[in-house]
Amino acid sequence: MKKVIRLTESQLMNLVKRVIKEQFNPNDATYYFNPLNDMSSYTGMFFVKEGTSYRPWVGERDNKGRENYTPSKYLVPKMEDITAELDISLKKIILPKGSKSFEANEIFRDFFGQQSMGIVALSKEGVPTKGLLSFNGGMSDMMLKKMTPVEYVAGNTIQYQKSFFLISKPKKNPKTPDDYGRGAELGIQTGSEETPLTV
Repeated sequence: MKKVIRLTESQLMNLVKRVIKEQFNPNDATYYFNPLNDMSSYTGMFFVKEGTSYRPWVGERDNKGRENYTPSKYLVPKMEDITAELDISLKKIILPKGSKSFEANEIFRDFFGQQSMGIVALSKEGVPTKGLLSFNGGMSDMMLKKMTPVEYVAGNTIQYQKSFFLISKPKKNPKTPDDYGRGAELGIQTGSEETPLTV
């Protein structure tokens, strides 16, 4: 006679996570980030190919020295899919829940644990890259001609390398830098040291 075992939803989720963790092998990763320092309990962030992107896995050592791996809820988004919003004061970046930017920020915080505008996203070459979101002010007349300005309205979305918020419009006969108008462009600050190592 077969025995029926009833599991709660949380018990089932824990069981699934345990099975997934047992199947993970760091050697399956294509790239990884080193921990921030030697004192960190994190051993690395590993990127495993999944479809056209990568699934990040965070390695962490417990108090008994065992290494455990936890998968991210999200796949790494592309840089060109990064968008953001501004608050009413034009001084704060907002990442709406459900957006690719929010997911990129969650991946960053899973490993680096910083409450900042850090993200992990795919570069043009398809490599997971760490970066910081920022708004750059001061658009020149040339920039105004190349890009389509977005009139600032609360909740407007600004997209990386495609648009910027217009703070002040340019004057007809500009004479000083301020006469050319000012805007806020979404930027992603990255560096070679922020590119993960190949496994």
